[in-house]
Amino acid sequence: MVHKLFVERLVCLQSYLLRTHGATEPYIIATNRHLSKIHPIQRLLCPHLRYTMQINSLARLALINASGTINTSFSPKKYSMQLSSDAYARDWRFDHEALPADLVSR
Repeated sequence: MVHKLFVERLVCLQSYLLRTHGATEPYIIATNRHLSKIHPIQRLLCPHLRYTMQINSLARLALINASGTINTSFSPKKYSMQLSSDAYARDWRFDHEALPADLVSR
């Protein structure tokens, strides 16, 4: 029972990181590179995307590295990130999560 709870939480955490923060990084980078600071879309998105890159960076440092919280807290210990990475390598693809394919699959 406890193992199942840990696995469910790991899957939820990984899903959240990939579907929100990980999937928005390319858009944030492209927005910052290609839109001027006075562009209306840039001005609209800036408050929503402002801290996402910093959050992702801190998550990589504290949560999802070899000695991070995920590897030390969840049951398979040092193999938890490898197991979750293998699971998501099979099931998650960026091109399927992008807008046209994501809307079609829903």
